Amino acid sequence: MDKHTKYLIIIVIVFTSALAFIFLKFNRIKLSKCLKEADIERKETIVKAHDAGTLTGDKIISIEQAIDRKREECLELYK
Repeated sequence: MDKHTKYLIIIVIVFTSALAFIFLKFNRIKLSKCLKEADIERKETIVKAHDAGTLTGDKIISIEQAIDRKREECLELYK
């Protein structure tokens, strides 16, 4: 192999690694945002139910289950 081919291979490897890093970083940011939105949704739902006077143990369990499903969806989307 000549000198230029070696440099080209190194450039391709570095570029590919950079793209992979950016992709993973972007997914991590989106995952973090999705999980934060799920927590905000949980809090808002509980407060609304409390204000409406409909907050019960069963309602809290139902809200938690819905939020757990949303968290699982986030994890599946942004693995």
